[in-house]
Amino acid sequence: MTTVEKALSFVEEAVALIKGDSAEATAIKIQRQANSALDVQIAVNHGKTVGYEDEVEAAKEQLHFAKLNHGVVITDGDSYVEKLIIAKNHLIISEEALVAHLETIDFLIEQSRKIGKAEKKA
Repeated sequence: MTTVEKALSFVEEAVALIKGDSAEATAIKIQRQANSALDVQIAVNHGKTVGYEDEVEAAKEQLHFAKLNHGVVITDGDSYVEKLIIAKNHLIISEEALVAHLETIDFLIEQSRKIGKAEKKA
């Protein structure tokens, strides 16, 4: 590095110190922070997926049991139908929650791809 280059580098560093980060440096920091936040949330949400899937399976099982009246003779038809409908509604809610959860993960992954990874300067 020549003396002139060293002087210019010094001036650039001094200006950056006085003015603060350049717009590019700030943008790179924001990109890195966004990537970090998205990576963490994608991982956390992938971990939660099993819970949503388990809830759907449990709701399917409860609907099956309700359909069979838990192996007990039906003495009150209205109550039987009510329990059957409640079990079906619970299954619908569980399935919708799983779909929404998976859509959230897809959205986070899409945003991560759009943001891209920050390039490190040498």
